[in-house]
Amino acid sequence: MEAQARALEEEVRQLCEQEQSKQTALLKQRLYSRVGQFLMGSLDMRHWWCNYSPLMVFMMRVLELYPSSESVCVFYKRMEQQIGACRKCVDIYHSSMPSVHVELEFEFTPESIKAFFIKLQGLDADRVQRQLTDKSMGLATALHETSETVALTLYEVLSQRRLLSDFRIVRVLSRWASSRFSDVEVNRSLENLRGCAGLYQLMVSPDPAVREWAKQMVTHFGKIQLTGDYGEDRYFLDVMEEWMYILENEAFNQSMLSLDLRTTEDLQDFLEPMNCVRTPTKQILWSALDHIMQQMDVHSLETMLDSFDTIPDIVFNYLQEADPSGDQAITLVVSKCFAVLLRCLGHRFWNHCVNSPNIVLDVVMQHCRLPSWRVYVTKQFIELLPPLLMAIRPPQVSSQAANQEKLNFYLKTRCDILRFLIVEDLHPKHYDAIAIIALS
Repeated sequence: MEAQARALEEEVRQLCEQEQSKQTALLKQRLYSRVGQFLMGSLDMRHWWCNYSPLMVFMMRVLELYPSSESVCVFYKRMEQQIGACRKCVDIYHSSMPSVHVELEFEFTPESIKAFFIKLQGLDADRVQRQLTDKSMGLATALHETSETVALTLYEVLSQRRLLSDFRIVRVLSRWASSRFSDVEVNRSLENLRGCAGLYQLMVSPDPAVREWAKQMVTHFGKIQLTGDYGEDRYFLDVMEEWMYILENEAFNQSMLSLDLRTTEDLQDFLEPMNCVRTPTKQILWSALDHIMQQMDVHSLETMLDSFDTIPDIVFNYLQEADPSGDQAITLVVSKCFAVLLRCLGHRFWNHCVNSPNIVLDVVMQHCRLPSWRVYVTKQFIELLPPLLMAIRPPQVSSQAANQEKLNFYLKTRCDILRFLIVEDLHPKHYDAIAIIALS
């Protein structure tokens, strides 16, 4: 059987190298039939993409005839079953798409190639829907098999940007998130999803149920592990690159197809605008960043800042321009991000910030005194004071003049903060309500 497969692969290679003509088109039709018969010849053949990827790349062309051809429907059904049962088949299937594109260039026009991949995206979306719906909504009986299949389907979605960006799949995930198989305590196979970049991408999904599930999973996996070699959560940095692009370019609530990024460059080939999700709103993105930063220790945070050193300035610049007449919910989550930076980095925060401690302190104190902030926002600003004071504190005692100036500023700041907290006339009018909330 292996010898027959290698012989067919050689025939495919030689035929594809020939100049296209009516004769080669006829030879291809015959070869499609022979390769199809070989693959379908035994029910024991369950790993087409694992074992015969060159033949599968060649055979993808026949999906143009789906669903009008009965034999093509049978072929696709077998392929769907295999992709739903083997992680390696999933990986090779998706990584083979550039080779499929090259194969189609011999016969298809650019417009036909685009139409083919849009059709393939639709087939993938329908397949994901069947795998999640049939397995998660009570249509399957074997619990272990169901858990494994659901986890593999989730792995595929979370590993492929084009699937994550498809509204049709997001809607399926929204319904699936309410099923018992979305609970990692019930479906232990979901433990294998750690490190999938898509898990972080779903934290900014347009659907609230999907966002909540993703946040719960990120929390379940514990601290994000980024190290000098980027650690087991290194794929998060690819997600962070996309989020930073959106933040720096104010590219909120725009079609993902409009982004000029390495992670999204293939979306144009597979998705029509009506089926493509939009970038997150400002509120959703900052909320995700807040959640992510809560899951980081100082080492992971500094590793992230090695790649994205503008984060502290973006956070502080937002707070500097924050106004009570704007969206106070966004101000709340941004200030929580700022608190994480201060707590984790301490005095090292100033290595990543262009503003002086004096300017930062002045902005925070102004917000603490403003009576027009809602109580919960003022409370959050006041909670910035302890980590800010610790960040201002000199890391070591020294007789150098510069160090003495830092020490004097720290001591003065400590007195000013204590006076603000103790002297009633310096409080905002709703300070008592803040104290009640803090004690509750």
